[in-house]
Amino acid sequence: MVSPTDNGAAATKAAEGPAPGHTPGVVDSRCPTEIYFEENGRSLKLLVALCRGLKDANGNYVLEPDTDPFWSSLGPRIRRPTAEGWHAEIRRRWETFVGARYRSCPNDPRLGPRPNGWKLQKVLQWLDDNPIDAIEDVAYLVSMVSRFEGEERERRVELAAKDGPLPMKREREVADEQLRAKREREAAAAATLAGAISKRSTSLGFEQPPPRVNNGFPSSSSKQSLRVDGAMITRPRAPHSSLLPPPQIHSIVSAWLRDDIPSHFDVGGYVVGSSIKRAELWMKSPGILAGMPFFDAVFAACGGCTVRWEEFAIEGEPYNFPAGGKVKLATVIGPVSHLLRGERTALNSLSRCSGVATLSRECVRIARSRGWKGEVAGTRKTTPGFRLVEKYGLLVGGASTHRLDLSQMVMLKDNHVWSCGGSIDAAVRKARDVSGFSQKIEVECQSLEEALIAAGAGADVVMLDNFTPDRLRADAKAFKERYPHVKVEASGGITIDTMADYFSEHVDVISQGALTQGYDCVDFSLKIIQ
Repeated sequence: MVSPTDNGAAATKAAEGPAPGHTPGVVDSRCPTEIYFEENGRSLKLLVALCRGLKDANGNYVLEPDTDPFWSSLGPRIRRPTAEGWHAEIRRRWETFVGARYRSCPNDPRLGPRPNGWKLQKVLQWLDDNPIDAIEDVAYLVSMVSRFEGEERERRVELAAKDGPLPMKREREVADEQLRAKREREAAAAATLAGAISKRSTSLGFEQPPPRVNNGFPSSSSKQSLRVDGAMITRPRAPHSSLLPPPQIHSIVSAWLRDDIPSHFDVGGYVVGSSIKRAELWMKSPGILAGMPFFDAVFAACGGCTVRWEEFAIEGEPYNFPAGGKVKLATVIGPVSHLLRGERTALNSLSRCSGVATLSRECVRIARSRGWKGEVAGTRKTTPGFRLVEKYGLLVGGASTHRLDLSQMVMLKDNHVWSCGGSIDAAVRKARDVSGFSQKIEVECQSLEEALIAAGAGADVVMLDNFTPDRLRADAKAFKERYPHVKVEASGGITIDTMADYFSEHVDVISQGALTQGYDCVDFSLKIIQ
């Protein structure tokens, strides 16, 4: 549990940021000035001094990041303090320090008129309505404050050179007008792009997969609440993201990053430094967007980075655009060395997961367009160390994972049977003795006779492996006449080009290793904004 005091220290560190012209660790002691910015059509007021509170003997606000146990312990992780503790500490700091500054200098023209302390009450009300309850908010505050302070200095120099110094109130009005116009242009551009995407053609054949019945997976229409730039928004939940356990993702992502920087120095990171930068994620080839949780996790593990997805960027959505076009899906904010450290790993996971989802979605579309109602499934033919991503891509695309690992379902292949003396009956009964009633058993069969023996021994699924289409349809029909409750799976050399030949009302599952071995990656790029 993170204490409220630690939360405030983290916020203190966040609010300062590497502002140009400031000595690191020290912020000048001028009275706090309001920062205005707009996001998602709302005008939000934050104050640079919101989280500042420590002063040295000279009256300067100072920070001690080296001795701050909370901030130094963050490392590559994101830790979430309780909303109540975080909000209480921020509110206390504002009321104690910033409020005192307002009351101690009532005639300072830089603060504007405030006869009844209305600004104090307005900020307190904003905090009550919009509690800052996550470290991601602080990371974004760092970048926003740093960027704004730099823009503010440049704007003041430009205005002073052009028109001479302006009164404080007039300067704020000019800044508001300029920023509002800029945000309106960006919002209009985003709306135009979102409209174009919503009207995308179906020339690639992309369609939403049919709803999966009684499989225990969350519906793609369910909602999740997210905090974006201090405001709560609701957007469709990633279809199966709740299946991804955070410890598992963290372990996998950490291994990926260690593989890229095993034990030595990141010289490239040293060259570029740690200034706060913004990078834009672009989708450059059509396909299904999948892998957002892995993309987020990579930059979270790099430390100090925040990923902000566009509102129309939704897991499992198809994006189709003309050749040579591209779509901006997200902005990543953080230290430039950290952005570059996670760039390739994040793009690899996103492009491959999207590739699996795209191929899976097309296979499901073909099946449904031909009237076949069975399951399109993958196999365990996955990339070592990358299985979770590829299996997740199958789910997002609308296909079945088959089984995730050796423990999820018992599958007795030809080698298992031969190792038991060639007796399918003995192999099935031995497996049933230890698996009990809760696990299904599948048997790989080379003929109708083997399938009948397996079903008679108690198998739940029989796999007709490497059958020709005509033989498969005939044997599946004969098998179902004897054992209608046992599922039939077709497998062996089936691809997206040949799968239609295997469709039959007597076949329940068609599995393809090609779904995780023969997919084309979707092209993404991440570009640092100059």
